[in-house]
Amino acid sequence: MNWEFEDPRLGITEYKSQNEERLRHFTRHYALERDAKLLEIGARSGHFLYFLQTQGYNNVAGIDCVKLNVLWCLKNGLNVQQADAHELSKHFDPDYFDAIFAYSMLEHCYDPEKVLCECWTILKPSGGLHIEIPIAKTDMQTAHCYAFSRRELGKMLSKNGFDVLDYWHRGPLFGGIERSVAQKRS
Repeated sequence: MNWEFEDPRLGITEYKSQNEERLRHFTRHYALERDAKLLEIGARSGHFLYFLQTQGYNNVAGIDCVKLNVLWCLKNGLNVQQADAHELSKHFDPDYFDAIFAYSMLEHCYDPEKVLCECWTILKPSGGLHIEIPIAKTDMQTAHCYAFSRRELGKMLSKNGFDVLDYWHRGPLFGGIERSVAQKRS
């Protein structure tokens, strides 16, 4: 596997339309103040965190389980720490974040329900969660260790203390991606 680092500023150039669409989708269903405490799980090269900062959100943080990704983000001035999504409550206080973003990372987790429980713990009451996952088979080449079926994410969210505010699926009937906006049930 080739390790590739991209400039975080691609978040407002090459990935700008994707980031705008994700943020627009989330804020259409969940009000987000500029001083909100935001967390991205799976920060990778920091594109989305950089984008959020350019949109006036100054209280943004990220985690990634890959040390090289964390070091790259830190080198580029982003607030990112190394952490396992299965152990968020070891790194953050309960009821701390206003919103959490998790794009194309939950399928890399051996226990997605544990990650959702951890998100619930560190979100403030009525906090928002925006998740995007591929509907694909388990694939060790891409490190997809969990294979989601259609609408499984929504069921997991409901089971683990969230109200699904919006859901969509894009792509072929069997495959594609799903995205959910959810809110912590108090």
